[in-house]
Amino acid sequence: MYPLAQFYLPNLPYLPESLKKFEYITVFMGEDFPEYDEESGLITKNGDGWILRTYTKDDKLIKNEYLRDDDICPDPYPLKPKLNNIDFPIWDGGGLDFELENEICDLKEEYFYDEEIKKFRYEDNPDKLNYHEDIADTHSYLHKFGGYPSYCQSGLGLEAIKDYHFVFQISSDNVAKYNVVDSGSLMFFYNEYEDKWVMYYDFY
Repeated sequence: MYPLAQFYLPNLPYLPESLKKFEYITVFMGEDFPEYDEESGLITKNGDGWILRTYTKDDKLIKNEYLRDDDICPDPYPLKPKLNNIDFPIWDGGGLDFELENEICDLKEEYFYDEEIKKFRYEDNPDKLNYHEDIADTHSYLHKFGGYPSYCQSGLGLEAIKDYHFVFQISSDNVAKYNVVDSGSLMFFYNEYEDKWVMYYDFY
């Protein structure tokens, strides 16, 4: 396995509450991405083709000896953390509660295009949320802790499976020359009750 990323969490401007007990997170990947499984799809457990290690401030980092292979190892470079307060889910692409997604879909049945004003509007209430114009589209596809996962294919919410919540992602990166199959992302979900991790990845 090759080292993909090491994060020093106290330096980050935001952390999900469940990760605040950790000092470091290291991520190692196998040469090949985990294969699709009929039962779990592209959701894999820690140790199945990848390894994620967490450390508290009292833990010693575990060394992982490897021979660098330029064909598979990304180019190392430091990330500069920046707070992003306007990361919204892609409402029809996963990452949003399914109940809320259904409510947005229901709005579609209630509006019509007004030729006179050249806009979509609602006959009963002109101030009502507009299906087209009022949907936030400021989603960050970059590496991130917190926020919303950048699904390329729809189908998952903020939980990959029950009690495993999205906490961070590693995205395809031109600077590092790292590509998740086809401009995809690795998304990591943490179960703080069992202290276990799963990863989901998808791509275009």
